[in-house]
Amino acid sequence: MTELLSTLYATTPGTSLHLDGDAVRLAHPQRRGRHLIPLVRIDHIVAWNGVDLTDDLLHRCAADGRSVTWLTRNGRFLGRVSGPQTGNPMLRLAQFRGYEDPERRLALGKPGSTVARAI
Repeated sequence: MTELLSTLYATTPGTSLHLDGDAVRLAHPQRRGRHLIPLVRIDHIVAWNGVDLTDDLLHRCAADGRSVTWLTRNGRFLGRVSGPQTGNPMLRLAQFRGYEDPERRLALGKPGSTVARAI
């Protein structure tokens, strides 16, 4: 297992990842001991083919907005699970409409502009 930034890469076939309280427990038949990584340190999990994740861990990741990606043994994309997406589509549409209008775009870019409040 390698942890780069906030992504957990599980590359060893036969490894299983379990939810253990607020941590991920790594288990492999040839490696004894209890290996835990706190969930607060992980934003994303990448699992190569041959690595198993428990349903409890997948549900927790989805609930927390933590994504899980599966890759083949050769590193090709298989699939991804992520939790609910947030955002306001009406706000994005208003921002795009403001960008489309050159006069409004110029007004928004001026210091002290009050036009931004109208969006």
